Amino acid sequence: MIAAVVFWNQQRATRSSLTQTEAQLSQAKSESDELRKQLKAAESGAAALQKQLQEAKAGSTRFQTEVTEAKAAAERLQQQLDAELAKVRTEATQLKTRYEQDTTKASELRTQLQTRATEAQSTVTRLQRELEQAKAGSAQLQKQAEAAQAQLADLQAKLAAAQKQIVDLQPKRRR
Repeated sequence: MIAAVVFWNQQRATRSSLTQTEAQLSQAKSESDELRKQLKAAESGAAALQKQLQEAKAGSTRFQTEVTEAKAAAERLQQQLDAELAKVRTEATQLKTRYEQDTTKASELRTQLQTRATEAQSTVTRLQRELEQAKAGSAQLQKQAEAAQAQLADLQAKLAAAQKQIVDLQPKRRR
């Protein structure tokens, strides 16, 4: 009778341990699935930020080209203005009215070009700031992805240990 009670107590303890291990295994699987989802989301976010980074770089290059073209146009206009001024000096008495008109026109063009150059520079600055933000976001998502991968590896190790415990706790079949 004592042997039966001892055997029954051992069976009950084994079942309780098996139930607890199965619950831990189920929880580890659930956590593992959640981490996989988080990893996929982080990878997707990193890819989106990488795309934004590439677009920002392309935009920055376009605006840099526009600034360069605007500077070249300003230099050409300055050369044209200098040529006009030379003509005006030689024909000062006949072309005084025209000289004033050209000067006004050149001033307006210079103002327009300066405004455009300022706008382009502001855009370049904004795009560079967005590029830096995209880089920072991409680096953070990469860190999150690495942390999620580490957690996944840890949970997989726990899962393997729990599965081994289940196998070890199952009563061995007699032939």
